[in-house]
Amino acid sequence: LADRYRSIEPGTDLDVLKAIVLTGLWVGVKFHENHNDTPSVDTFAHVATRFSRSDLIDLETQMLKALNYDVSGPTAAEFLRALKTIKPPHLRTPQQINLATFLADASLLIYELVSIKASLLALVVVA
Repeated sequence: LADRYRSIEPGTDLDVLKAIVLTGLWVGVKFHENHNDTPSVDTFAHVATRFSRSDLIDLETQMLKALNYDVSGPTAAEFLRALKTIKPPHLRTPQQINLATFLADASLLIYELVSIKASLLALVVVA
């Protein structure tokens, strides 16, 4: 999130960059983790010594508005989870599911696959 925000709103001050990275991390944690285990904004404000709790909350709002609330796009793994519910022929045994999940996750690490739609990657890993 921080890199996407910085591409829209570049800043050079190191302390501001630190706050942007911490706020991006905080948003990402809230988005992807169990809500009962999510660290509070106070935890992140403690690390960003120059910024208060309210500063990080304001920065969160700025970041989300700048990104048009587009926090995350779907990944091949998310489409794969949906495919598992219909049990296609190549995705029935635990070994097939594990292999398909591994391939979907590994596709995130290959730069050349970034331009390929996540839904197509999910179909490829079960084919």
